[in-house]
Amino acid sequence: MGAATLVLLRIDSAGALVPPAPGRAEPDSAVGFIMVNDHPTKSFKVEIDFDTITTKQDKTTPRNPFKQGGPKFHKLSPGEIDLVDTRTRLAGDFGAATLPFTTYKYSVEVTEVTTGPPVPPVLYDPDFDIPPP
Repeated sequence: MGAATLVLLRIDSAGALVPPAPGRAEPDSAVGFIMVNDHPTKSFKVEIDFDTITTKQDKTTPRNPFKQGGPKFHKLSPGEIDLVDTRTRLAGDFGAATLPFTTYKYSVEVTEVTTGPPVPPVLYDPDFDIPPP
């Protein structure tokens, strides 16, 4: 079990997601995706869909290195902070072609939800590394 990893998903004062730094966690480690809304007046829905994670090399086959599945989201009011917490899978789950030690791509979808005309979501795809123990 490795040290906990925190990934910051911050919406800036202009309403854009600040490009997240790549995450990195060993197998069986705690991971927290911290969601922050720094926009002064607008609310946003920030979502990660764990079922659509792929490897960086093969973006067509879903491969989830986390114990949690499905979409997880929070609706953030101006100035609000929230957290999606999960764990990486056990070391024995990695190493085969189906779940390699590698860099994964996960999607972050940001949707402005303040009342008014609908704003289409913006999709981001940051990296998350799982190294061998």
